Amino acid sequence: MIQGCLALITTTNSTTTIAFVPTSTTNNASSTTSSISVPPVPILKPLRCYQHTDQWSGKPTGQKTNCSVDTAFCYVLIGHTPSLKQTRGCANKYITRICKEHQESPGQSVCVNLRSEESRGKLCCCRDHNYCNGLVGRVNARWWFFLISWIILVHDKAVDRTLARIRAHSEDGRLVVLVCKTKCLKERSEISKWIRQFNTEHNVSGESLLGFHFHFYKLPMAAYEIDEKIRKKPSVLLYVVAGRPFYYERQGDVLKDKAEFIEWLLELEKPSLAQVKDYLELDNYLGIEGHNCSEDKEWHKYVILVHHLTQCRDFLINNIARSFHGDPNVTTIELVRPLTPETEAVLNWRLVGLSKKCRMIVVIHNSAFLEVDNDISPAQLYHFTQSWTNQGNCSHPVPNVVRAPLNDIQIQYFSDEISIKEIEYNRVYILVGTIGGIAVVALAISIFWV
Repeated sequence: MIQGCLALITTTNSTTTIAFVPTSTTNNASSTTSSISVPPVPILKPLRCYQHTDQWSGKPTGQKTNCSVDTAFCYVLIGHTPSLKQTRGCANKYITRICKEHQESPGQSVCVNLRSEESRGKLCCCRDHNYCNGLVGRVNARWWFFLISWIILVHDKAVDRTLARIRAHSEDGRLVVLVCKTKCLKERSEISKWIRQFNTEHNVSGESLLGFHFHFYKLPMAAYEIDEKIRKKPSVLLYVVAGRPFYYERQGDVLKDKAEFIEWLLELEKPSLAQVKDYLELDNYLGIEGHNCSEDKEWHKYVILVHHLTQCRDFLINNIARSFHGDPNVTTIELVRPLTPETEAVLNWRLVGLSKKCRMIVVIHNSAFLEVDNDISPAQLYHFTQSWTNQGNCSHPVPNVVRAPLNDIQIQYFSDEISIKEIEYNRVYILVGTIGGIAVVALAISIFWV
């Protein structure tokens, strides 16, 4: 009777053989042996990846490090911008996930282009070392790849420099930008000259100067829709204010019609700003019936800008208005102090809770209003106005409700109260009263002293 078996394992160069030999308690029992050939089982060794970061070409030099057993790739991250430096090493879970998503077949090297608002680069993953075949296949020699990387880096710096200037110059000011696929020598010269003449003729100086910048287009910019526009033509011209671009879309060559270009500039430079002259106009903007929620005004917003021309002037008010150019759903309103007592009464009553600051910015939507920090930049105010909405509805405006209008008697009462307070705090009257009081006391002393 067979009670068990004995397994004999032998290994040759390419095959592992397992032989099963039965054992028996019977002396005369015959025994047989059976064998099964099993293909070799590969043993995965932990990856060893290069760690040095000083080779732009990804050349496999430097010290290697042993990765953990579960590491799937070595990687090299080649950055094209200062904020995305080159790194190499053992891929973590995040890098592994990115590489597997773009991998066509297991074990294949893969390269992925990375791009964000602040940085651009290339991520390559492979099993052998940090210099992947997918990356090598794009160039024939490492020195050639190094040269290409250097050229890309230089042009990336040009893109970053242009975008940085647009952001800095248009945050509080305005900038005309010419982007060309060629050198555009004539266009650059003529347009910059026209802008200088425009500044001189319209007395634009100091921080209010209209600026100009040229960019030689070589790589995608991924900003202000420039890439989409320049696909259709060799050059694009845009005017940027508060981070918002306006493109020159008129027919014909801009260089052949200076008058057309100046007309385009004048249209954008003229701020669409409603100036309130009395309390009736202010009442009209705030809504005569107290609820500005009719269907034709469902999405309409009002930006009220209050300032004093000498005490707290808002020098960016025109740029704020320019940023909303062509937007039918936003009306910018200017209130210049000192306001009439009636206008002051309507403002304080209907927008109850406003601060007593000299300069104020108020955004209104669907009978709700919100006072914004007056140090906000035009670009920030534009994006805030576009995104902010009345969180409630017309019946329950959030966060602050626009009150119903005052009647004539209420306006007279509140305006008289404001006039009395102005007299009480008028320095001239305080000085006259003080001098008069001292004179009366002196006269009384002189009379009774005798």
